[in-house]
Amino acid sequence: LFRSVAARELHVGALEVDAYELDLETHAKCVQAGACRGPVDRGDPGRASTMTFDEAHALCAFTGARLPTDDEWTFVSMGPS
Repeated sequence: LFRSVAARELHVGALEVDAYELDLETHAKCVQAGACRGPVDRGDPGRASTMTFDEAHALCAFTGARLPTDDEWTFVSMGPS
């Protein structure tokens, strides 16, 4: 299903975005520390972890980061140009 979105201007300040998703190893460390809920998927520890929005929020906080806002995500997903 494709939905079109009305054009609008985005005003996004400077930000840094990780090049890769948080992986299973980091998620497991967060669960072990009691900062995240488990269980953690099994498999390659370098593989991206699958989780809910709330779990992603907790994992980002555990690593000292945060999830991007909707506007930041839109801006970043459009690429450098």
